[in-house]
Amino acid sequence: MKRSLCVVTLCAAALAVPFEALAKADLKDVLTDVGVTILKEAIKNSGTAGKKTPEETSAPKEKPEPVTKLSEAQYNEFVEICRAGSVEDFKAKLEDENISPNATYEKGMGYDFLLNIAAGNSSNAKIVRFLIKDMGIDVNQYQQDDVPWPALFSAVCRQDSQLDIVRALIKAGAEVNAVGGDDGSSVLMFAAKSGVPEVIKLLIVSGAEVNRQAGDYNFTALIAAAAGSTNPENIIALLEAGADAKIKDRWGKRAIDYARENSSLKGTKALKMLEEASGQKKAPARKTTPKKTSGKKSTKKSK
Repeated sequence: MKRSLCVVTLCAAALAVPFEALAKADLKDVLTDVGVTILKEAIKNSGTAGKKTPEETSAPKEKPEPVTKLSEAQYNEFVEICRAGSVEDFKAKLEDENISPNATYEKGMGYDFLLNIAAGNSSNAKIVRFLIKDMGIDVNQYQQDDVPWPALFSAVCRQDSQLDIVRALIKAGAEVNAVGGDDGSSVLMFAAKSGVPEVIKLLIVSGAEVNRQAGDYNFTALIAAAAGSTNPENIIALLEAGADAKIKDRWGKRAIDYARENSSLKGTKALKMLEEASGQKKAPARKTTPKKTSGKKSTKKSK
């Protein structure tokens, strides 16, 4: 009897009918109905048995590899964003075009990374900090098989004195005594030749060696400024920071020797200070011979 009740209970669950109705029914009929129900369900599901759902069968789409080489158009667009756009604009371009934050523009100086582009063109340090902090870019990165040119080099050569960008790079660990470029010049030498005095002072305060000789020509920052800078204030900034005017390069020339050949320094306070620091008096004026006249009288009548 107990066994029969158990079977009836199972049948009730299978057929989802009240127990009282099953109790009154013949057990044989109940089992027949259960068997028919199970058979129908088996036939109904036979076409999908063992098959996976569309979600299970569709393989996940592989994300394409990020772009690592910038086209000229992309390079120009990033430059424009750095100059007049925002961090949001910069980030959106990275995401929309699947561009790696380590992408380079190979026509630039030493392969321009995006950090170089930002350091050399941004109107503030926000994009620079975004790339370093949020994107995890190495502040001292450069293309190993090409001219060393970390982002700090791009920043110190600017004429618009973006001190906040230089500070941001130094704070992030930029090497202030790094060497690079085609001739292995130091960061301070590039700043002295192409930058502004405020950046020169910031580099020196941050640990740049003012009298370090580097590069193929064994220049110092003072010699580099005397030879190639168009800003006399750069020489004054270096001298006031303790630059030694008596150091000679590989050819035995001092900063004063180059300064006298630099037309941008003619008659300036910087040239005078450099002469005094070199222990030399002003170079004697060259003698000029008077031009010979033809001896012919003018035939033009005076009015």
